[in-house]
Order: sequence, then C-alpha cells, then structure tokens
Amino acid sequence: MLYDQAQLSVLYLHAAQITDNPEFNDVARDIFAYVARDLTHPGGGFYSAQDADSLPNENSTHKAEGAFALWDYSEVMSILGNDSGEIFCQHFDVQPMGNVARSSDPHHEFDKKNVLRRIETLEKTAQKFGKDVDEVKKILDSCLEKLWQVRKERPPPHKDDKIICSWNGMMNFFLPFCFLFLVFSFLFSLSVFSFSLFFFCSYLLLLLN
Repeated sequence: MLYDQAQLSVLYLHAAQITDNPEFNDVARDIFAYVARDLTHPGGGFYSAQDADSLPNENSTHKAEGAFALWDYSEVMSILGNDSGEIFCQHFDVQPMGNVARSSDPHHEFDKKNVLRRIETLEKTAQKFGKDVDEVKKILDSCLEKLWQVRKERPPPHKDDKIICSWNGMMNFFLPFCFLFLVFSFLFSLSVFSFSLFFFCSYLLLLLN
C-alpha cells in the first residue's frame, strides 16, 4: 500500500538518525526507488498498491503469495555463482530448505522458498568472509541487481492504479522531508512532479465545487 511506503520510509530515516546506522537509510532509498519505479503514474501522482500474490511463471494458472519476490536457494546460487552467492546467502538468510517458518506458512506456499532479509550487519558479514565492508557492500549491491534483472522476467503482480488523494498527500508530505536526509536528487524531482499534479487536481476540485 502507498501509505505503508510513505510511513515506513520516514520510520527508517528516523531510525537511521537515532542509531547512526546507514543501513536504515539504504532501506528508505530502496522504498523510494520502488515507489518511483512501480507506483508512479507517468503524468504525476502515485498508484495505490500492488498485490502480494502473482503467477509464479508464465505457464502458471494459479497465483501464489509472494511469487514475484521469493527465491529458491539453488536459483540464487545459479544466478550469482558460488563466491558471491555464499556471501549473499549469508547476509540475506537464504537457506536450502527455505527460511519461512512453518507456523507462518499454513498453506505451504513458501516450502523451500526464501524471503530476502538482512540478518546481520555488513560488518559481521565482512568479518566472516575476511573482506572489508565496502567490498562486501559492492558485492551485495551487484547481487541484488542481478536478481532484479531475473525478477523483471517474472509475471508482475497486479497493480491497483487508483490515485487516492489522501494517500498521495501523505507521500507528498514526506518526500521533501526525506530528500533533506538522503540528498537523493531524484526524490526532489519526484516530489515536485507529484506536488504539481496534486495541487492542480485540488484546484480543479475547488472550481467544480
């Protein structure tokens, strides 16, 4: 949901400020990159949401929860190779038998599937593999990009393309605030772009009333 993205982004930025942990800033950047890529209308404004379920592959007839984002351990290793794959799987908790607890999967949709989740800091991962933090971060960023290229070939989840004024208002309120913390140039452009549509639509509504 768009309102989840708006609120979570600010929470992660606050967490980064309180803990001085730059990884929280990275999460916020990823949220805004997702919103810009998948939830932004070409003419301005933000869509409402994307579904959680989708077709596992183009030959499937039934949708599965999280299919667009889940991974098999063997699939990850095949894409990334042994060296980078081992570092990635350690950092993101990718396991051969999957990392979703049975108690959280009553319908067994996640059998042997992995949800990418950071289970340790970059420093800990770097220490385990005898590498420096910057090198590990570059490896992980490269791995994520490779996996994203594969994900793009999967059937995408359905997009709810309604543009809800209140949800857009929330995102528009937080965008300039987040730009100040992240100094992420595209956030400023996205904010101006979306604000323009928001105020134009508000002006039209006033005229109609």
